[in-house]
Amino acid sequence: DKERLEREVASLKQLDRVPPGADAGAQTLEQLLDMERRRFKQALSDERARFAEAMDKEQVAHRRALKEAKAESNRQAVLALAENSRGGERESLRDELESVKGALEEERESARISIADLQDTVRSMRRQLVALGGDPGPDVESVSRGPGLERHHLGGGGGEFENIASALKEKDSALHKLHREHKRLQMLTAAKSPPRDRSHSRW
Repeated sequence: DKERLEREVASLKQLDRVPPGADAGAQTLEQLLDMERRRFKQALSDERARFAEAMDKEQVAHRRALKEAKAESNRQAVLALAENSRGGERESLRDELESVKGALEEERESARISIADLQDTVRSMRRQLVALGGDPGPDVESVSRGPGLERHHLGGGGGEFENIASALKEKDSALHKLHREHKRLQMLTAAKSPPRDRSHSRW
């Protein structure tokens, strides 16, 4: 009937209206879709930039921790030789060494946790790439960390600090691998993201 046809015509006309805040020239559904694609691409680009900045800061912090661990290892080795040569206060030195080892063990545990967090972030980027129709390639689990980052008891002997320093080196290596994985996903996502603009509209 006439009233139903008038309602349908009014509904179709409503689809061609510019929503509040849209550009003056965006008067077709295709142009509105292009605007949404550009917003999504910009948001994805901003998120990748924030992730890269966070990874850079993490790498700097752990290089500093590795340097401090090496310095502490050398200092404790000198103290151990001095105490042994005097033949006294071995119990006090042992307690101090255990305290240092405990602190370094906590640092290694923190390394394992931070790597797991970074792997979760990379997995999220892989899911975004799949949503765009891209192939993210090998799973992020292939970016493995060395066995030295696994928690285990540090026994006696002069190599415990070297073991911790080696574990921190392995963490730094794992961070580099994750950084390369992030860059690779970044390139694949950019290739699969929709273009910024369309030169002509079909409507």
